[in-house]
Amino acid sequence: MVELANLQKFFLAHLQGQSTSIKQYVTKEKPGLAIYANAYHQRLREALDGDYPCLGLLLGDEQFNQLVSDYITCHPSSDPSLRWFGQHLTAFIRKQAHYQSMPIVAELAEWEWRLRLAFDAAGSEIAAIDHVQQLTADQWPTLQFELVPSLQTVSWQTNVVAVWQALEQQQAPPAIIEEPTDWIIWRKGLVTNFRSIHGDERTALTLTLQGHHFASLCEHLCQWHEPEAVTTRVVQLLQQWLSDELIKQVIS
Repeated sequence: MVELANLQKFFLAHLQGQSTSIKQYVTKEKPGLAIYANAYHQRLREALDGDYPCLGLLLGDEQFNQLVSDYITCHPSSDPSLRWFGQHLTAFIRKQAHYQSMPIVAELAEWEWRLRLAFDAAGSEIAAIDHVQQLTADQWPTLQFELVPSLQTVSWQTNVVAVWQALEQQQAPPAIIEEPTDWIIWRKGLVTNFRSIHGDERTALTLTLQGHHFASLCEHLCQWHEPEAVTTRVVQLLQQWLSDELIKQVIS
């Protein structure tokens, strides 16, 4: 008699489209295994539908269903939670020759996934503006700023955010154009937020995540601003980050 563990492996392999000896252990072939195979694939499709609703709208049912089917074949579920089943979809799309001339498809998939990552990120305390205002002038040069776990920075080559916003509102999306932009995504309270950022803020955020202090931020942003204006600009950015609740704590 086959061991239960092996029987379970045969069954799972069959659901994933592999050739196994599971049929010899089924007492009734019809409808039998087909019910479970159909249910397995349907549940995975539903998970991707939930994670990538606007991607489905952009591609249309036929093309999206084919993409999902191909993805399930190449990336069968390997985690007990379906939350992470779609995590490889962006990379999968980028490898498909069919989509390499349509960067909007991979960017829209990545955008939708990143929004969910921000919402699911760990919570944290938020730095108080009053605390920062009480700091003395001699403390500022060595200040470091720890940012919230939900913060992500991302660069796009298309107007993917505008396309997503239209699809999210069940409206016809604008024409897809090349539009290189930088964005941040984060969660403020229980609401996922995002906004576009300029190159100097992208640099400042990257340096902050690397542990650079206030004086170092000012030094590096001289590539963007005149020396006499750079301190004011960095302070403006910090005020914006505090207002957006991007700073977890200030380390003096």
